[in-house]
Amino acid sequence: MNNEEFDKVNEYQDSIEIVLSDKFSSKSGIGSALFEAVAPYLSKISVTYIHKVLKIRLKKEDNWMKDLSTIIEVIVTLYKKYKARTDGIK
Repeated sequence: MNNEEFDKVNEYQDSIEIVLSDKFSSKSGIGSALFEAVAPYLSKISVTYIHKVLKIRLKKEDNWMKDLSTIIEVIVTLYKKYKARTDGIK
């Protein structure tokens, strides 16, 4: 993914891990908003924030491609929203 909100995506046999960028993780309040937005997927994902690195790991089960697409859309939308807030302050 070439968007600035993503650092990298790792694919494993049983899951996909999305590593979010420092630019994303450094937005004040964005972590709480992200957690609320992905709450419906908590049975399928794990969210970690360790050493200022925010990661989402999605299990490859059921309709995981659709879930992945939705989660990516949520991340992009939130980043644009929070980036606009901070850009407006400058």
